[in-house]
Amino acid sequence: MAAATTLPLLHRGIVIDPYQLYEVRVEGADGVVLIAAAFEDEDDRFSDMYATAADLGLDVIVEVADEQQIERALELLDPDSFLIRNRERDDKQADFERTFSLLEEVPAGKAVLSQGGIRTREQAAALEGVGVDAAILGRWIYRQPLTATLDMLRGDMR
Repeated sequence: MAAATTLPLLHRGIVIDPYQLYEVRVEGADGVVLIAAAFEDEDDRFSDMYATAADLGLDVIVEVADEQQIERALELLDPDSFLIRNRERDDKQADFERTFSLLEEVPAGKAVLSQGGIRTREQAAALEGVGVDAAILGRWIYRQPLTATLDMLRGDMR
């Protein structure tokens, strides 16, 4: 995995056990996403996972979907990065507006990524305009050549 690129690699699978963090690191990942909902009512385990990841040199992005998850993550971990998930785990529809409503709960200086429902240049520009640092896009980006999709999202319509 890591030998194929010099770019930093983010592991996006579900990680709930410390052993998985070691596996992620051995595979060459530079960062990991910890899903706040996976550690609901398990504050000690959430904190331990975050600390273990940091000890292994992994950057950690905490995935959240509501205000309570943001508040809990800030209280327990004070992470540098948040991933706002714009859909519930059991819902196929993304609520693109969720990022805008939750962004105000994230303190200034934290990196914010948005995931779900981002399909147009206007949406990408709106996220950029409010200070979102990055977007995670779905498989839809491969329906046409990747360069064309990225050009469209950047507003570069040659």
